[in-house]
Amino acid sequence: MEAAQGAVRGATVAVAALAVGILLLSALQPGAQATRPLMAADGSMLAVPAQPGVTKAVWNGHAILVFATTFDELAGVDAARGLGSATNSIAGPNGLRLFALSAKSTQAGCLVGFNPTLGASRDVADYDRDGVADGRIMDPCHQGQWDAFNKAKPVPGTPAPTRLAALDLALRDGVLVASAFDGPIGVHR
Repeated sequence: MEAAQGAVRGATVAVAALAVGILLLSALQPGAQATRPLMAADGSMLAVPAQPGVTKAVWNGHAILVFATTFDELAGVDAARGLGSATNSIAGPNGLRLFALSAKSTQAGCLVGFNPTLGASRDVADYDRDGVADGRIMDPCHQGQWDAFNKAKPVPGTPAPTRLAALDLALRDGVLVASAFDGPIGVHR
């Protein structure tokens, strides 16, 4: 009887060790990243935006731009460009939609900024038709431009070669967290 109980205990320990090993190996896979909070430029935890706008932040050592926009703005992208064209977003406070993009240019790796006085793109300036330009992401080094609201695609006619990577955001216990970008960040050739 003791031999059978010992075998059961041994098998239980082996199964538990195997499960822990599988978890550790999956965490160590190349590209696998833990969920981490978004940080403000000063190193503090980023406050969840409660008003529309764009905030510079950092995630896992990477510069990012965090957008707080309206449902109407993203619905306007889908209306103008086709269903599924709007940048993926999550629900935020006060009915806002939140998303974050890499702030590293895909052209030469410079840090990009956001110009709120320009239209979102050359052909559509105001997706939500509120009479105010939606703004555009700009590369100050090489004049690349991206439409943040249309999946961060390059604005046609500018030297931006590819879209900016989006960050997989989540809101957990009042904290913005992310686990990975949806593509390469910075220059990709």
